Amino acid sequence: MLQQAFEDEAMSRTQSHEWYICFKEGRTSIADNESSGRSSTSKKEENIQKVRKVIRSNCRLTVRELSEED
Repeated sequence: MLQQAFEDEAMSRTQSHEWYICFKEGRTSIADNESSGRSSTSKKEENIQKVRKVIRSNCRLTVRELSEED
């Protein structure tokens, strides 16, 4: 019924069930949980400029080679 009303903007039936279970088990917030993934420090302007400089000096680097650069 939600997908009929909201079409592409509605969450899937599976996701709706997962959220239902979380709230039934006691979850009280819709905010994302903390994750242990990569920190956002990799997106700092300083790092972006360093990567751009290395790429401009050698545009044939692979992602692996680029990650190994200091």
